[in-house]
Amino acid sequence: LHSHHEASQSLDRYLELLKASKPSAMLHPWALVIASRLTNPPISTKLIATFIEHFPSQCVILTPTERGSYDSDDDNDDDEEIHETLFRHWNEFKAKNAVVSDATDSLMALIGLRKVKEEVSSLWKSAILLKKMDPEARKENKVVANYVFLGNPGKLFAPLTKAEYS
Repeated sequence: LHSHHEASQSLDRYLELLKASKPSAMLHPWALVIASRLTNPPISTKLIATFIEHFPSQCVILTPTERGSYDSDDDNDDDEEIHETLFRHWNEFKAKNAVVSDATDSLMALIGLRKVKEEVSSLWKSAILLKKMDPEARKENKVVANYVFLGNPGKLFAPLTKAEYS
């Protein structure tokens, strides 16, 4: 969905589905991307930034232009400011959602591993959203996660997915 017309049609179909669903239905994160393609800066920029911040593992659906700075900061993985921001966001998320996870706490305390931390954060957000849905909506929004664990990040990430999200 990269044209204005396709994005508009998809958004219309999605809004109709939402209207027909139960009041507990939640807006899908990709709706941010669709809406951004229907608007102009600065609104579109803010929608994409929100999407990237909250759903970094889903950024594969973005065009290279939309990803923009997302891919360009890979070289700064060990930047202490990034580490502090991810750590702070995790602690805020934990407090807000009453989450307890020693494995995630250990991961977030490390310097570096930005992409792994972002993926773990994204999985936690998805897990909380799924938990809030009614059983029928949960079936329709089932998360399928396929990962290959290599090296140290894999050793840290694998235990998180094994027990923490079940």
